[in-house]
Amino acid sequence: MNTRIFSALTAVIVLVTCLTACSDSKDTTLSIVSAADAVTSVAEVQKRTDEGDLGDYYVKILDCETGLKDYDENPVIGVKFSFTNNSEEAIACDVALYMLAYQNGIELDIPILDAASDEYNNTSKNIKPGKTITCEEYYVMTSDEADVEIEVRELASFADRKLEKTFIIHN
Repeated sequence: MNTRIFSALTAVIVLVTCLTACSDSKDTTLSIVSAADAVTSVAEVQKRTDEGDLGDYYVKILDCETGLKDYDENPVIGVKFSFTNNSEEAIACDVALYMLAYQNGIELDIPILDAASDEYNNTSKNIKPGKTITCEEYYVMTSDEADVEIEVRELASFADRKLEKTFIIHN
């Protein structure tokens, strides 16, 4: 569990406990309901790690495309995501972000393809501030049955923030 979420949850529980101890019985029920709502909110935040701000950029991991093959007929996955430039200058997605894919805990390689989608070509296009573009990255899968985990980080950042999404892969 993320330490920030754990700390926030602990703080809510301590606060609710203090309020419950200092209030009469009518407020106790209200405090318990509030604590349950707070726990639900933390769980919802935890589930939404596939989109959010990474520095000056807003990213959402959208979906994946399977059934693709590289030049050696290895299985390939295409991962689509939206990229919004909220900085003050034009920038390309592949200059702003660092994206990794893992299968069985091992980083996947970049394939050599005969053809690529328009979204793949968008990855290297500069976009002006306030604009959003859909991009795609490809990875060579080591298995066509194991799930693929995606991580996206801001490229030039010391922040530990990352977006994650796992795609269930079926034969």
